[in-house]
Amino acid sequence: MDAARLLANANSPVRRCMPPELREMASRLCAALPGEPFRTRRLELLGRLEEALLRERAVILWYRWQQSASYPPGLRDVSISSLGWVDYRKLWFDSRR
Repeated sequence: MDAARLLANANSPVRRCMPPELREMASRLCAALPGEPFRTRRLELLGRLEEALLRERAVILWYRWQQSASYPPGLRDVSISSLGWVDYRKLWFDSRR
């Protein structure tokens, strides 16, 4: 969760520009993320923070980016990070395919 790391980091330029109330909210939500076992709930918490940041105009989103990948059916553990990178060390081919 790169967004959570960006918002949880005290030296983040985004975090430095936040009003104190939003900074506190970000701290609470980011602290709760690692202990949350369900991905949908983690995304909901991040979405709540994003809504608050946008509502208070602490952050202005200029664009959103949809990422996708196509790969052979036998390739496993394919994932794209929020920065658009693939961790090639985790890739492997399923020989049963």
